Amino acid sequence: MFWSRLKVFIIIIILANVVLAGQLAYLQLANNGQYRQEAESNLIRLPILLGTHRGSITDRNGIELAYDTPRFDVSMYYPFLAIEDNALLRRQAAREGTSAALLHQRLAPLWLDDAAFLARQADAMNMSVDDFRREMSDFWPKLSEAAGIPLEELDERRLEILERVHLIREAVRRAQGRRMIIREESYGTRSSIAHILKSDIDERTKAAVTAFRSRYGFLLVEQHARRSYPYGEMACHIVGYINETSVEEIGTSPLGAEAEPDELFDYRSGDDRGRSGIEASMEAALRGHRGKEQYDKSDRRLWREEPQPGQDVQLTIDSTLQLEVEAFLSRPPEMPAEGGVPRGAAVVIDIATGEILAMASTPRYNPNTLGSEYDQLIQPEAGNPFLHRALSAYDLGSIFKGVTATAALHEGKAGLQTQHTCMGQYDPRLPRFHCNNRSGHGTLDMVEAMRYSCNVYFYHLGAGLRTPKLAEWGRRFGFAQRTGIMLRGESAGKIDERTDPKNLAIGQGALLVTPLQAARFAAMLATGGRMTEVHLVRSPRPAAPKRIDMSLNQAYVSHVREMWAEVVSEQGGTGHRTVYSDRVSIAGKTGSAQNPHGPTHAWFVGFAPAENPQLAFAVFFENAGGGGTVAGPVAKQIVERALDLGLIVP
Repeated sequence: MFWSRLKVFIIIIILANVVLAGQLAYLQLANNGQYRQEAESNLIRLPILLGTHRGSITDRNGIELAYDTPRFDVSMYYPFLAIEDNALLRRQAAREGTSAALLHQRLAPLWLDDAAFLARQADAMNMSVDDFRREMSDFWPKLSEAAGIPLEELDERRLEILERVHLIREAVRRAQGRRMIIREESYGTRSSIAHILKSDIDERTKAAVTAFRSRYGFLLVEQHARRSYPYGEMACHIVGYINETSVEEIGTSPLGAEAEPDELFDYRSGDDRGRSGIEASMEAALRGHRGKEQYDKSDRRLWREEPQPGQDVQLTIDSTLQLEVEAFLSRPPEMPAEGGVPRGAAVVIDIATGEILAMASTPRYNPNTLGSEYDQLIQPEAGNPFLHRALSAYDLGSIFKGVTATAALHEGKAGLQTQHTCMGQYDPRLPRFHCNNRSGHGTLDMVEAMRYSCNVYFYHLGAGLRTPKLAEWGRRFGFAQRTGIMLRGESAGKIDERTDPKNLAIGQGALLVTPLQAARFAAMLATGGRMTEVHLVRSPRPAAPKRIDMSLNQAYVSHVREMWAEVVSEQGGTGHRTVYSDRVSIAGKTGSAQNPHGPTHAWFVGFAPAENPQLAFAVFFENAGGGGTVAGPVAKQIVERALDLGLIVP
């Protein structure tokens, strides 16, 4: 009996050892990498992100339109921000019109829960933990008074930081499957981040905070980079602006753990990034890349990756011309008094190179003061200054008659001498197809019809061409497609082939075109359909601008150019009174586009000099009236100023 029991016991021991050995082998071999990684993660700190320098944005002549300058910020470490504060709860509850109890429940996850930290800080200040809590509660009104920063502003910023850190902490927990101390909440390590309470302080505030922090070492005055726009609102829609990157955009990327690499990998909480214009579309080039370094728990550096400064971006625009164009748009000579704030755009293109020399939109905003003025800028009376009207699509009107004439000549549907009679309307049975001259123009050929912008004549051309053919020619000239000038928000416009061909022939119906597309159309006419694609960035460019060749009959295009020249040069032409210049010959077309949302849009599109085109342009005013009356005078001002600046050689 004894030996039987002993044998059973020995067998159990052997089996247990086999199981243990198997489990040990599994842990050492199958999961070796996982456990090694976890062990090392307990010995190594998260990587530290090093600073980088944002590149400048310049015009074609090297004039800086955006660059970094030093600024000073008031900052504070997270644990001191997150000490539960009943005084803050009462103040914020009063502002929100809620109870302190409800607010306390909402904010409970944000407060610091670290008794050891509180004990250490209280001991360092020779006081009890309760006294330390009261000291920190009184700290905020004292800081407000000393630094001249409104207490409400400090409270709001404090809560914003707490919520931001909480979101990042939760994102890391989900990504890593465990709770980790993130740099945004740490204190006293190389990677600890101080959070900005007040940005870009003046010298008085800097001195006051420096004196105040003699008792509070967790309060800092830090130097960071401030984005400066020396010309204010000039070219604001092109240059754009930057602001703080949100937690939702960053996700877990700046935490250096197992996040997937992406374009935001180098960002951390509080960093800025481009939001519009070149600042946004060229963000990767401008920003560069943060460096990184990593230390173990003994503060021994394991590795370092040097930061890469951002590249400077050079634009094609001429700052002097841009400034003048913006001034002309803001004060059009013939703007109706009841029109309110002028809302319009203008584009000027160098025909030889395809470079955009000016691209202006009005009204504008100043990126230097955007934060403080934002509430005023979003009011209806401000005219929506954030809208880049040069890239927005509008009804085009009679400018499209240049497409119709070109199509009719190429398709053999009409010649220069083809005549139609205008009695003020196309057909008495179709009263909506009337002429801009209700009494009629009589019998005209194509040249005269373009000069006087006779709708009835072009109704006949449209009826002969039909909508699909007109739409095809519109697309060949770049309508209903983006130019790809490296600015976000560019509209493609629209050509709807269900539009009545008579409407489309005069630029009405379901046709929407941007001022940039209209200027490019003028450039294509001026070059006979052979030009370099329009572009805004000189360097760095991902690829050289492509060449366009529309394979047009040059004789036909020359005829259309001559028609546009007569619109301005000949008595009775719709652009003669307001656009004709005795200094430089201008060719172009007026447009008064009806739209379903308000008064007529005003256009003037053309090129100069008429006999030797060097610049193409488009001028547009939203809901402003006649193209010749409102847009035409501004086009003349732009061309004459380009002549003064040497951008046109007579």
